[in-house]
Amino acid sequence: MSGVVGDFVVPMEIVLNRLKSEFSFARRLYFEYVNNERNHELLHESCFSELFNDELLGLDVEKLRTAFRLCFGILDKIGVAICQLCDLYPPNGNVYFQSFWQLDRDNRRGKFNKHKNPGLLALYSIATDLNDKKHGEWSFLKNWRNNLEHEFVVVYKSETPSDIYNSYGFMKDMIFIKEEEFIEHLKRLLQLTRSAIFSFVFTVRDKAMNEKKDELLYIPHSITRKDYL
Repeated sequence: MSGVVGDFVVPMEIVLNRLKSEFSFARRLYFEYVNNERNHELLHESCFSELFNDELLGLDVEKLRTAFRLCFGILDKIGVAICQLCDLYPPNGNVYFQSFWQLDRDNRRGKFNKHKNPGLLALYSIATDLNDKKHGEWSFLKNWRNNLEHEFVVVYKSETPSDIYNSYGFMKDMIFIKEEEFIEHLKRLLQLTRSAIFSFVFTVRDKAMNEKKDELLYIPHSITRKDYL
């Protein structure tokens, strides 16, 4: 009988379907922003105040912001699924993709190592790249995600944002990201997220194949040679 085995296979397929659905949406939003013409009629209907401060507003730029947040939501869901699959929940129970590993605590390194799973190692590598405490190359992307959720982030188009009425001066902390830079790093984040989805699939498959191997190697003592004749 071919295929993989394990009670976890179907639940992990449910997870994978959710990851595919959200990633497809994020990728579509990115594609539409980069390739479609701006809908100036919708922008006009939103009735924004003209402040001459160079901030990009409206449905179009919200596609970029939403796609960015979706990617980190996907990564966190992968983290939760891995914790459930391999019984690797951190002591505090909080699962964020880039930080739930905590290999230096409670002998967690040994818990991970016992799985000997290449997909799990690949996921850890991606998570390290996003972890500021590990000086990850892409850790600033996680900071951007937090800023998008909790701070005022201004995406602007020109070389430097103009602000005729000093509209940004009232807020204590504001984050400014150039549109070109935001698009480029969203593309990178989509690539990282896609790699994480593939690595998640390999992690599940490797675990299932190992369990299948163990199942084939196991022969109950009650079975004798004549049963195979």
